[in-house]
Amino acid sequence: MLTLVEQDRVILIIDDCTSIDEVSEVTSFIYGYVIELTSDTQERKYMHAFLRKVAFYKIKEFLIEK
Repeated sequence: MLTLVEQDRVILIIDDCTSIDEVSEVTSFIYGYVIELTSDTQERKYMHAFLRKVAFYKIKEFLIEK
């Protein structure tokens, strides 16, 4: 499980994205990195859910701006 500091870093990285495509690329990269680090399926599920939630809010922000 990610620490709060690590979660904050992920949120800041995704928040710095400037397009929906960039959010998708960064989210995929981070998730791929997590898969390489852990074989724990529960940890992977948690990280996937966390990334989806963060990415969803950033994409929603882009769509509201348009």
